[in-house]
Amino acid sequence: MDSKLKKARVAYCHEHGCLCFACGGAGGGEVHEILRGNACRHNSVKVRSCWLLLCHSCHELMGDYSIWSVEKQLCLKLLVDREFFDLEEVNSISVKKRDMDKILGYMKEVKYECGL
Repeated sequence: MDSKLKKARVAYCHEHGCLCFACGGAGGGEVHEILRGNACRHNSVKVRSCWLLLCHSCHELMGDYSIWSVEKQLCLKLLVDREFFDLEEVNSISVKKRDMDKILGYMKEVKYECGL
């Protein structure tokens, strides 16, 4: 990861007070890429619309797609970082195209689980 990208990710953390998007805890210093895997990770690490700020515990949970699917993670992104939610950009680098209706279907669940 180049220094410009590292600086952008550190700035992202500070911009949000280093608070975890999922639990609200103060340990939100880890930038999680919603899209991963060989086909997506190279680009998603650079794209803010693919980032979530998380504490270590929540970061571990996000890695399990059976608990936090990509659509559910995108719903969280929409709720907490709406300005940088960009489904078109996400879909441009994702192997699988994501559907807004499916993302919105997680709204109640994500709000409840994250206390939003």
